[in-house]
Amino acid sequence: MLNDDTIDTSSGEAKKPEIITFYNITKGAVDVVDEMSAGYSTARISKRWRMVVFFSLMNIAAINACELLLSTKKPPMVYKNRRIFIKKLALGLTKEQTEIRSNLPCLPRKLKDHSVTMFLKTMNSHHKTKN
Repeated sequence: MLNDDTIDTSSGEAKKPEIITFYNITKGAVDVVDEMSAGYSTARISKRWRMVVFFSLMNIAAINACELLLSTKKPPMVYKNRRIFIKKLALGLTKEQTEIRSNLPCLPRKLKDHSVTMFLKTMNSHHKTKN
């Protein structure tokens, strides 16, 4: 299929190569992922291509993780909304670093208090929306 130029007979008068018709049949998942990541995206505006790739990978990983969780036999009702799943995922990934940062002796007290307060406020607002 990749190394030959055989024409797919099912393409009719268009006479498309088999590789093109195969691509057209299987490209639907890319469109679905693009739609899903457009709704709730981790991406930020960046001119650095490495950051753009990183944010794209984060979007795809979050979509895949949410879909895997929802495909279990009894998915938790809390995660029916992908926004809540992404928020809980982000809080879970940053919790340890926030705790480490709050114990740094060289960090100014005002900044330390502010970061801990903001993290706790976010955690509390998340728990209120969960109930």
